[in-house]
Amino acid sequence: MALFRNPYVLAFAALYALSVVVLAGSGVYSPAEPLFMLAIFGLLLPGVAYALCRKCTSLDVRAGTSRREIGLTFYLVWGSERLDALIDGGLDLSPRSAFFLDIIKKLLIFVAIPYLVLSRTLGYGWRDFGFARNVRSALAPPFLRIVAVFFVLYLAIQLFVGQAAQPLFQGEFSITAVMIGGTLLYVLQIMEVGLVEEFFFRAVLQTRLAAWLGSETAGLFTMALIFGLAHAPGLYLREAGTVTALGATPGLASAIAYSIAVLSLAGLAFGVIWAMTRNIYVLILIHAWVDTLPGLPAFIEMFNLQ
Repeated sequence: MALFRNPYVLAFAALYALSVVVLAGSGVYSPAEPLFMLAIFGLLLPGVAYALCRKCTSLDVRAGTSRREIGLTFYLVWGSERLDALIDGGLDLSPRSAFFLDIIKKLLIFVAIPYLVLSRTLGYGWRDFGFARNVRSALAPPFLRIVAVFFVLYLAIQLFVGQAAQPLFQGEFSITAVMIGGTLLYVLQIMEVGLVEEFFFRAVLQTRLAAWLGSETAGLFTMALIFGLAHAPGLYLREAGTVTALGATPGLASAIAYSIAVLSLAGLAFGVIWAMTRNIYVLILIHAWVDTLPGLPAFIEMFNLQ
């Protein structure tokens, strides 16, 4: 198949294999998780996305390849990350206030500012980022089928292998709390992760990577690698053992390897859907659902919805 002869796919596969070897040799991490991630998030979900999107009509999205646009986009990527890091997170806020402040901060840094810069300097409009003028057509049955299938798939993943959402399935919260809390959190996640991450990583960055490299496949796998590596500094500088099996103080090589072998695969299915449909509404709805399930137990407790 042409896909497995693509130099970007081969390079990604080589880096992935090397990362698994590094993790296996670290002495504190089993290669089981990377191989599971590869099977589910690297093969199954992208394969399902490809099959569902084959008959969809892609929305019209525009992206340029000028040096000015290349430099401006990477400045936005670097500048947005730097601005996010510079904003003081040490304010003495309640968990509820911090939760809502974080949503506002992300919308400003990763959506409002990049859009204003690109629209004012290069003349882009909302439709150039996948926001169709006719929302009804963007959510027609072929697109809604994608949303429905991925809702079921991610529910099954959380039910059978996920850890954070297990209290929901074990009856620790009332049905009323789950329904009310789930609805509220889903609406908030549409803004916090759905809009923020899909606009920034897919509509802004992946689109331009594909245009510059002249290949949707190249844009997809380069974006996956960038997404994974963006997490490496945090894993290395913070106590990664609190959220991963890397141990409390992982080495830099282990942090980079984990970012590639585990985290880079998480967005591949989203990248396939974007490459084939350019429909950001679909991605926002699915991504919000993905983060709602594992985040719901903590959300219910934070807002005393039991």
